[in-house]
Amino acid sequence: IIAGVVINIVAAGLTSFFYAPGKTLPQLMPVVSIPILSDIPLIGPVFFDFAGRDGLEWDKRIEHLRNWPNVIKEIGGAFAPLVAQPHSTYTVSPEHLAEVAKVAKEIGAIFNTHISENQAENEDVIKRHGKTPTKVLEDAKALDNAVFAHAVKLTDDDRNIIKENNVSLSHCPG
Repeated sequence: IIAGVVINIVAAGLTSFFYAPGKTLPQLMPVVSIPILSDIPLIGPVFFDFAGRDGLEWDKRIEHLRNWPNVIKEIGGAFAPLVAQPHSTYTVSPEHLAEVAKVAKEIGAIFNTHISENQAENEDVIKRHGKTPTKVLEDAKALDNAVFAHAVKLTDDDRNIIKENNVSLSHCPG
């Protein structure tokens, strides 16, 4: 099984993986080391408008993000890019997305979030905010050094915004 996964990952050109404290710790899931790929993690604080599994409220989580470069330096080891990870435009408010984007820019972090995974998500975000997830992120000034996951149900305007702002996509249909 592991060999098949590694072959598929290499064939797909995967260059990193996602690590979420509390989700991939040994007590919850066995550690599987994949040569080379295991040395290039994308790790960083994950944001929701509510406290996460770790119980951190918003202000503490932002403080944690501001200190993230020091955390990574203290851990040492292989290079790990700094990543700020607000979950999505349906779990994080536009104001909070803007705050994460601002801090990410200050510390030189990648801004990584999920967008337009399916039509229901788009309809929900449009109902809440009057615009698509991509437009919510543009208005929140969250396009600098950004990577958007999924990006399955994009409008033509969304595609143009993404292209004009050099946003990277981690296209993974959900």
